[in-house]
Amino acid sequence: MTESPFILFGYQHLIILALSICFIIFFPLFAKKNFDLKRKELISNWVAYFLIIHEISKPFYRTYFFGDLFLTVLPLHACNLSALSIATYLLTRKKVFFEIAYFWGLSGGTMALITPELDLAFPDIEWFPYFVGHSMTLMGVFYSIFCHNIQPSKESLKKVILISCGSLAIILTINTLIGPPANYWYLNSKPNADSLMDFMPLPPFHIPIVIFIAFGLFYLLNIPYRKKIFKIQN
Repeated sequence: MTESPFILFGYQHLIILALSICFIIFFPLFAKKNFDLKRKELISNWVAYFLIIHEISKPFYRTYFFGDLFLTVLPLHACNLSALSIATYLLTRKKVFFEIAYFWGLSGGTMALITPELDLAFPDIEWFPYFVGHSMTLMGVFYSIFCHNIQPSKESLKKVILISCGSLAIILTINTLIGPPANYWYLNSKPNADSLMDFMPLPPFHIPIVIFIAFGLFYLLNIPYRKKIFKIQN
């Protein structure tokens, strides 16, 4: 079978975007209206375990199937950490993990679906875990909002900004210690696929712009709850 290149906003991309959005939004709404508490908790556990297994196994299958260097594919990107954070929240109900997943996941995860870092189209082996992993993470965030009645606050925004700044310093240190081609959070080089970073200066001069955009997105994501546009009812 001839492998086709992945086309940004091609028909394949638009179809999976539509399916992902339906799954991310409408499954949590369906669960909220139709499932009892026991079934909701069971789904919470399934989603959490799936995300943990998916992220922990990623370095191994990427090393085996794709020939990546193990230390360069650890689950340390913001989307990986978002997945692990929402999984931890679903198992522990500690709000800080929801807060991290909400801001990091909805900003970075949404961007990852819109501008995927993929070279080849379906049925390439990378295609399936990429979209399933990101979609499950975002679905977990909305599932928590609708089924667990949790939402971010003004304090959540401040907290996640501080956590993000500390995490940025840690990730930059990890990239330096591992050395090239380690590129967690895309601090050392831009993604291979088309993305917003294509319009930014060359690394590391893009970092201040990325920080500004990320914190701007965090603020926008917090507005609906600060203005009480969304009201979660039991």
